[in-house]
Amino acid sequence: MILIDLLLPCLSFFLRGKLVASFIALILQISIVGWIFATIWSILARRNARNERNLRVMEQRMAGQKNSES
Repeated sequence: MILIDLLLPCLSFFLRGKLVASFIALILQISIVGWIFATIWSILARRNARNERNLRVMEQRMAGQKNSES
């Protein structure tokens, strides 16, 4: 998936269901300078989504531990 982030950032956003971000990344990809920013944005967005997912899992585990202790 990192390869898709690097080569086609708009496709990366589209595959994750972020249609508005995909359209904006496509507009940025028209120029070489914009492509660089779209690539960075795509990679950071993927990392952020993964971190948020991990936090949700930890919160659920902590909530489960609190319920089992009561």
